[in-house]
Amino acid sequence: MNTNRPRSHAIRWWLLFVTLAALPVRAQSLTRGAYLQVGTPTSVIVRWRTDAATDSRVRFGTSSASLTSFRDVATVTTEHQVRLDGLTPGTRYYYSVGSTTQVLGGGDAGHFFREQLGIAARHQNAGPGVLPLGPPDQLP
Repeated sequence: MNTNRPRSHAIRWWLLFVTLAALPVRAQSLTRGAYLQVGTPTSVIVRWRTDAATDSRVRFGTSSASLTSFRDVATVTTEHQVRLDGLTPGTRYYYSVGSTTQVLGGGDAGHFFREQLGIAARHQNAGPGVLPLGPPDQLP
């Protein structure tokens, strides 16, 4: 009679758990920097692309040191799209993009947009319908 069976089963589960916990978690990264679409005087859609599917979050505020507002989209995707409503025309907004658990880009003085008459101004040479936000190496 084997009296160690329950104990050996528990040890196997514990070893499996420890092994899985030690595996590296794949970090999500931007594959296309944030850009704006469909601007109105009080709203804009922020879009970006990632290499791994997650939910979406845009943090924003009127100071790069204090991104106190945020909008989340719970849908897990690599093609992120978040609508920001209630913006004040003529106001400069700083922002960051990522997921509810990780900031992937922005959050500094170089990542901002200004809501003006339905056109979020950051880079004027983006072409019709698309206005990129972010450092030049992340622009489409």
